[in-house]
Amino acid sequence: MDNSPGATITLTVLYVPYAMLLVLALHRARLRVKSQPSNIYSAHRRNVLGGAALSWSYIAFIAAVVLMFIFTTVAMVLRWTPFGGFSILMMGLNVLLADVILIWRSWIIYGMAVWVILLPSIGVVADIVGLILTLTPDDPTGFSAVALPIEFPAISFLVTGYCTIVIAIRIVRINHSQGAAFWAAAPVLQIIVESALLYSAALVFYILCYFLFSNLGEYGEVLILVTAGACPTWILTRIISGQSPGAENRVALTDFDSRADETIAVELRRTSTSSATSSKE
Repeated sequence: MDNSPGATITLTVLYVPYAMLLVLALHRARLRVKSQPSNIYSAHRRNVLGGAALSWSYIAFIAAVVLMFIFTTVAMVLRWTPFGGFSILMMGLNVLLADVILIWRSWIIYGMAVWVILLPSIGVVADIVGLILTLTPDDPTGFSAVALPIEFPAISFLVTGYCTIVIAIRIVRINHSQGAAFWAAAPVLQIIVESALLYSAALVFYILCYFLFSNLGEYGEVLILVTAGACPTWILTRIISGQSPGAENRVALTDFDSRADETIAVELRRTSTSSATSSKE
C-alpha cells in the first residue's frame, strides 16, 4: 500500500492534541493518587484497594491507554518511512485494545457478570483470529485480506454500541438505586456517549471508504487509529480521574475500582447516613 502524503500529514496533525490529552490524563491520574474525592464511595474504594492509592485494574487501564498511544506513535513513524503499509497493523491493535477496554468496563460495572460480555467477547476472539491470519504468511483461507480493513471496524462498531448501551443502563440503575434524579448522572453519560459516537463515526467512515471511496481509505485508517486511543484517554481524563463536572459523587460508576451494584450502593448510602447522624449527635 502506498502512503498518502495527505493522510500522513493528517495523522501527524492529530497526533499533537492526542499527545497533549494523554499528558493531561496522566497528570490527573497522578493527582488522584494524592487526593481522593470525599464522598460516599470513598470508604468503599479504600476497602477495595486495601488502603492503596491505585488498584491493579486502574493501573492496567492506564497501561492500556499508554500502549494505544505507543501503537499510534509507531504508526505515525512508519507512515513517514517506506514501511507505511504496516501502519494498518497498528490500527488493528488499537481497535482490539479499544474493544477489550469496553468489554472490561462492562464486566466490572456489572459485578464481574460473565453473561454481560459473552457476545462482545466472541467478536474479540474473531478479531484475534483475524489478526493471527493476517500475520500468517500465505494464509490459505484468504480471510486475512479483509480482516483488518473490514472485520475489525465492523466488529468494533457492534462492540462499541453494545457495551455503551449496557454501561449506560447500569449507570442509570445504580443512580436510581441511590434515590437520585435521572439528570444527576447526565454528565457521566454524556461523556461516555460522546466518546462512543466519535469513535463509531470514524469506524463508519472507514467502512464506507472501503466500499465507496477507496481513495479516502487511508484517511479513515488515520481517524480510527487516533480515535480508538483518544476516546479511552478522554474518559480517563474526565470521569475515571474524577474530573467530570457535577458528577463528583458518581465517579465510581465507571471506575474499575468500583464493584458497585444496587446492594452496595444502598449499603454505602445507609453508611453515609448513619455517619452523618452520629456526627450530629
